[in-house]
Amino acid sequence: MCNKEGVTKEHAPPQSLFLQGFRDQLITVPSCYDHNNKQSDDVEFLRVLLTFSAGTTSNVAFDVFRRKILKDIKRKPRKYGQYI
Repeated sequence: MCNKEGVTKEHAPPQSLFLQGFRDQLITVPSCYDHNNKQSDDVEFLRVLLTFSAGTTSNVAFDVFRRKILKDIKRKPRKYGQYI
């Protein structure tokens, strides 16, 4: 993304989109510290969008909502209020 040295590893796609047990073989790419950390808000928004888009038709989406999104809503209620 930039010319800075890749000092961290970014998962592609982001591992936070997946529950434990489904993250084992994700690809990692070098990333600078700034880009790796700045992406977290975008990833959270994408996770909410994908989960809500699946609605009640997906057990995996329900698990992501129950295990990840509800916990994040409690930590950052304003941010998630903007998403919804």
